[in-house]
Amino acid sequence: SGGNPGDAPYWLVGVTLVGGLVLISLLNWLIGFVATMLESAGSGVLPEMLLQTAFEILKLAIMVRVVLSWLSISAQSRFLRVVRILTDWIIEPIHSIVPPIGMFDFSPLIAYFILVFAEQLVMRGLFS
Repeated sequence: SGGNPGDAPYWLVGVTLVGGLVLISLLNWLIGFVATMLESAGSGVLPEMLLQTAFEILKLAIMVRVVLSWLSISAQSRFLRVVRILTDWIIEPIHSIVPPIGMFDFSPLIAYFILVFAEQLVMRGLFS
């Protein structure tokens, strides 16, 4: 349940690097999103962009949920509750059909692929 205290500086560097990369990626996405929204507002493709953004947020929430499940974060934390609200509706039914295999839960992975497929289907059906 505990690790070697001598490894703590390495974990700190690793977590800081990963956290920094995630933050940079999120800022890059946010800047691109705002620029795209401003650009598309005048061209009439705003509904398409909003729908695609909704799918991207759901996929990101699934990835965040998986990463947070590896860490010991309380299920009652505000951030995790928001992530669970966004993802429970798709993960829980899959989880009841496909139980975890050992310590591996494949329901978020299956949910992610279902979202990718649904996104392609909806975007082609509505905007092609």
